[in-house]
Amino acid sequence: MKILVLNAGSSSVKYQVFAMEEQRVLAKGLVDRIGEAGSEIASHREALERMIQHLQAEKIIHDGKGIDAIGHRVVHGGERFHEPALIDADVMAAIREMVPLAAA
Repeated sequence: MKILVLNAGSSSVKYQVFAMEEQRVLAKGLVDRIGEAGSEIASHREALERMIQHLQAEKIIHDGKGIDAIGHRVVHGGERFHEPALIDADVMAAIREMVPLAAA
């Protein structure tokens, strides 16, 4: 099983892909300075596209397949998010409510 773990901040995306059976990191990377003056990366969408290109070059993903699960670290989880949670409509709504905390 391959798990992609993301940590997206206001100006960066950090990522690692873990091979759970072997308990090792297959790939990792950082796209930073997102949206900053002089940066080649204008948006988080472009940062994720760069990440995908890297994972394709490393032969971890092919034709949109190769990752079994994705984890995302919520920086400001408040009292509600202090352990892993499956993302559903309620979780997405709660995360949207906390967006101002991450921007502060």
